[in-house]
Amino acid sequence: MVSEPSTLAATITTHGCKPTSSRYYFHRSSSTPSQNVYPMYDPFYLHGSEQPGLQLVAEKLTPTNYIDWSKAFHNTLGAKNKLGFVDGSIPDPCQGHANAWSWTRNNIMVLSWI
Repeated sequence: MVSEPSTLAATITTHGCKPTSSRYYFHRSSSTPSQNVYPMYDPFYLHGSEQPGLQLVAEKLTPTNYIDWSKAFHNTLGAKNKLGFVDGSIPDPCQGHANAWSWTRNNIMVLSWI
């Protein structure tokens, strides 16, 4: 079993918003440059090959293949660390939150894939 590096522990600053227990709002301190942070563990990371026109599932969704398509799409989003934008486990942060734009950008990307 592979665990996420401890450098990705969540630190949540709410800026007057309701606190959330989401583990996805990362705070990276510039005072610790020696820490090794792996971007692939960060759901806000978008690889250069991820683009709005990317086809994630080879088979197009039809009225008769929803179950198979849904499983394939779920697996692909999970592999890309983007499933939380669909299932709600990465909630929309409040305006002014440090990750508000990153969340919006990723949400738009996931919507374009769907």
